[in-house]
Amino acid sequence: MASGRRSLQWGSPRPTAELLRRKTALRYFANITSSRSVAICAANVVRQTCVLGAGGGYRGGGFAGYFTAGKPKNRALIAPTGAQRHFPVALRRGIRKMLRPMTSRVLSERRGDAVLVTLNAPERRNAIDQEMVDGLHAVLDELEHDETVAAIVLTGAGEKAFAAGADIAQLRDRTSSDALKAINSGIFNRIEEFAVPVIAAVKGYALGGGCELAIACDLRVLGESAKMGQPEVKLGIIPAAGGTYRLPRLVGLGMARELVYTGRMVAADEAMRIGLANKVVPDAEVVDAALAMADAIAKNGRLAVRAAKRSLNALSRPGHENAVVFESSTQAVLFDSDDKKARMDAFLSKQKKS
Repeated sequence: MASGRRSLQWGSPRPTAELLRRKTALRYFANITSSRSVAICAANVVRQTCVLGAGGGYRGGGFAGYFTAGKPKNRALIAPTGAQRHFPVALRRGIRKMLRPMTSRVLSERRGDAVLVTLNAPERRNAIDQEMVDGLHAVLDELEHDETVAAIVLTGAGEKAFAAGADIAQLRDRTSSDALKAINSGIFNRIEEFAVPVIAAVKGYALGGGCELAIACDLRVLGESAKMGQPEVKLGIIPAAGGTYRLPRLVGLGMARELVYTGRMVAADEAMRIGLANKVVPDAEVVDAALAMADAIAKNGRLAVRAAKRSLNALSRPGHENAVVFESSTQAVLFDSDDKKARMDAFLSKQKKS
């Protein structure tokens, strides 16, 4: 433990309820320990009655007795039983909800057995920024344990774009340390690994991060106006949110090399031909066609579909973890390059003029 820090350990209860009445409570708990899990626990004290019931379930009158000083006085505190086993999981889920701001960047609505999720920034062509990433995480948090959901349909608001890539202004300021955090890669991996099939309903542009988001989904329904591509090399970086390892799985290594090296876009008909799309329909029918696909999935055994997705992911992604690490570490080098900064400055300057 670093000098000057105080550790929350087993022993006498701390006045956590009063601390949480202050605006500085979360900062206090985050600073007194190097363990993020303790900060997570602290921020969720107010949720204890929902998780454990009115009595709390832990010695010391609910959550206040969760931390004590010295050795454990009761080993039940270390090895809780029954509903208490789910306490850390509920805490992690709760902290994500509490720390992610409420946003209208991502909308969700129930459509029968499916959930329609909409990227809602049409004025920015649904560019993927931190707020949108947080919104997607929040939606998945809500749906994570809902066994009534058979599939998710993901689309973009407006007619111009599914998602026209990452927010270049934010990307311009990101450094190697940001690249290693794998901000976009994290949410795209979560979508790919989510329990139920996710269907991308694509109209207009799906470029850069938008294309990587679409190919992280299980299936893709494209409108006739759809244009997909990985133009990152034009900005001095690579498609490092899954583009270098997911694209070859869909279109083959040779075609993936061409698309990544040249940065060119492919229209809907070519996307269908090379394996980027599962179906192409008129733009006005994109969401309905994706929902119809979700309905077809919903008619099958829920457990069987979920098991099939896990199995397909496991068998089609050998070396996945190594690919994720290699991609992000390569991007980290490029994020600090002068070429990246110059190319993004030129892009943003051109964007301001137009």
